[in-house]
Amino acid sequence: MSESISSVLLDAHRARRQGLNGIAQRQRARLSEAIAFARANSPYYRELYQGLPERAESSSVLPGANK
Repeated sequence: MSESISSVLLDAHRARRQGLNGIAQRQRARLSEAIAFARANSPYYRELYQGLPERAESSSVLPGANK
């Protein structure tokens, strides 16, 4: 998840050129990457997210966190 600003901007530009479907697809990919990062680097989120699918389609599947 350590990306440079230029690579993020280039990625956003590419997704925008693909239209709304491209943007939505990239949002889902980034959500899945964020969940994977949290699982790998936090015991709290590893346990909290253990029942989630590998690829999340929406943030609505995320359980609430009290921490």
